[in-house]
Amino acid sequence: MLKKVVILFCLSFVPAYSWAQGSDEYAIRAGDRSVFVMVGGAGSSQKLEGSKWADGGIEYGAQAMFFLSKYIGVGFEISGTNFRAATTTESGSEYGMISPSGCGFGVYPTPCYGDIEFRGKDKIKTSVMHFMLSGRVTVNPDSRVRFYIPMGLGLVRNNVTIDSVYSIHTSLEDATESSHIKSHKMGFSWYIGGGIEATIYKNILVGIEGRYNQFDLKISGVGNTYHPHYFSGIAKIGYKF
Repeated sequence: MLKKVVILFCLSFVPAYSWAQGSDEYAIRAGDRSVFVMVGGAGSSQKLEGSKWADGGIEYGAQAMFFLSKYIGVGFEISGTNFRAATTTESGSEYGMISPSGCGFGVYPTPCYGDIEFRGKDKIKTSVMHFMLSGRVTVNPDSRVRFYIPMGLGLVRNNVTIDSVYSIHTSLEDATESSHIKSHKMGFSWYIGGGIEATIYKNILVGIEGRYNQFDLKISGVGNTYHPHYFSGIAKIGYKF
């Protein structure tokens, strides 16, 4: 009895395996062309100089691909990611000099020391737009369900808004400073990842893809160039010519 159950269980996977293997009309061949639209989500927990530069966001884009061989495809991609504003707060206190000319008493003023309390808040809103040469290596191009490695290299336009507020409280004074920076800069970007796609009906393709992304982040008025990274997961639907 147990032997029959095991045999039936194994046979139940045969139709699914046959569907995944498909026939030649579902495979990728040299000279094929495809177009995709993509949508998904992205996020990063990375901090730049102590502040989060992004929270979760929405990713979207379009891609055109030409297959030099059944394994190798090259093309062009335009994609963007709009991140939610990320807020970082900090607070603390320390003992130090609060005035070099004294605390307002004594004949000969000397530096005055006391507790210094400070608070800070950074709110950073980031969006990026990528213009990339894209490529992929397909592991099993003859199957109806295929695994592949996507990659891309190109330019990015980043749009960053930073609002900062810092305050200091001592026994002598309360001081608050704020700043607003808005920046639009170009830089380089790249990604690499992994994906799975299926031909569901002749020329109709669907798939999911995960990516590791990195780009240059330049901010007006700041000399440093940062290299933030984020992970994204996208769903794709396309058409093969």
